[in-house]
Amino acid sequence: SDLATGAKPEVVQQKYKERQDAFEKSGGDGYWRKNLEFALESGFDALDVAAMYAHLRDKDKSFEWLEKAVQVKSEFLLWLNVDPCWNNIRSDLRFITLLKKMGFEK
Repeated sequence: SDLATGAKPEVVQQKYKERQDAFEKSGGDGYWRKNLEFALESGFDALDVAAMYAHLRDKDKSFEWLEKAVQVKSEFLLWLNVDPCWNNIRSDLRFITLLKKMGFEK
């Protein structure tokens, strides 16, 4: 969480409010777009950014960031084959190819 990384409570509270407002205005997509905005500003792990794009159903951007995650050897790639956040791109040939490249079986 932001608090665990030393962010000021008022900053965390403001980000929470912005996420809440985005959700109330645009539903899940608004929430994920706001999270993505914060992630890109803060230098989140590439795999987290890829997951946010997957939630937004932007396959091309998701795969772009998945490739970056592979290049930097993101520690969370271990869960790629089983994490349900990838369900909407799991059948894409690029995902299957990426799993094979990493040594996972489909």
